[in-house]
Amino acid sequence: MHDDCSSSMNPLTTEPEGDEGKALRAALQRAMPITRMLDYGMTYHDAVTIHRETDRGIAWDIVATRLAEEHRARAVHAVENRQIETAVQEFRLAAVDFNFAQLAYNADIGRKRELYGKMTESFARAAELDVRLAVEHIRLPYAGALIAGWLVRPRSTDKPPTVMIVGGQSGWGPAYFSAAQALSDRGIATMLVEMPGQGETRLQHGLYLDSEVPEALSAVISYLRTRDDLGHGVGVWGNSFGGLPAALVAARDPRVGGCCINGAWAQPVISPFRTAAEQAFAMVGSLDPTQVIEVFQALAFKVGHDKISCPVLVLHGGNDSLITRDDQQPFLDGAENSSIKMWEDGEHTIYNHCLERNSLVADWFSDSLVRELH
Repeated sequence: MHDDCSSSMNPLTTEPEGDEGKALRAALQRAMPITRMLDYGMTYHDAVTIHRETDRGIAWDIVATRLAEEHRARAVHAVENRQIETAVQEFRLAAVDFNFAQLAYNADIGRKRELYGKMTESFARAAELDVRLAVEHIRLPYAGALIAGWLVRPRSTDKPPTVMIVGGQSGWGPAYFSAAQALSDRGIATMLVEMPGQGETRLQHGLYLDSEVPEALSAVISYLRTRDDLGHGVGVWGNSFGGLPAALVAARDPRVGGCCINGAWAQPVISPFRTAAEQAFAMVGSLDPTQVIEVFQALAFKVGHDKISCPVLVLHGGNDSLITRDDQQPFLDGAENSSIKMWEDGEHTIYNHCLERNSLVADWFSDSLVRELH
């Protein structure tokens, strides 16, 4: 049983006036900088428009939803005119904008679920039309509910290895499609998994973050290894909060052949930033800080207890406002074979170097998984 998180954790669809409105706008813009929007696949025009119009007092989700609907209308028009590549592009752009619209809400109210559902629907329409990548919506039975995700396979590769990509407190699943594209270019499939506490798995199927989340990721690995169209090589790439369960499953499941950890706490805490703190409550499904802290402490990565035998790559940004270099040191200390890549001006999860980051990590997984298989 989880507490109702809908009472005090949500901005309004019409922005409040005065200092409250300014504080809300500042929190949203801090959590969703333009660099993050571009990283998740938004156009520069849409990112600038959202920031500019919210500065004028228009509610975040209203602006983002309007832009998403414009993309969706262009996608439908393209389908009618058999312009399939354009339709795929526009449906994916609609999905990105719907994703950022729902990010205006941290708790699981109806409006958030509605917008996330529209994101999922738009991404699924693009998947149906895509002739270059095989993109499949996965719903895996687990703990009496479903773990959702998206399997992205390169059509030209027979039995590719797979990398599970795990998001953080608020960026999930399709938000990491650009990383999946980079992996596909190197003949690697991707499972964009929405673990318990994230995305559709939480919003539609009621699975919240708890101490068993590494076991949930192991269940996904078991599923991937049953598929005839995939090889047995599996890596895991965790971003922000998702870096911690990625490290834990790498430590506990010998089937993991490589682990990348991007901007994560080894010992998580409730953030002092309003948005991040509210997202933590929603992820656990409780407004009780004690319960959230208990879950976080149960998941903490402990050097000496948690040991990772596969190769580990840690990414860190010198301008990360959430995660320090010391926060990630236990991952390096707990691995037999670890390395770190730092960007001195890097933002949280390296939003501002996303293309370089994706290429570097995709190349690293290509080397790690191929070496592990041979």
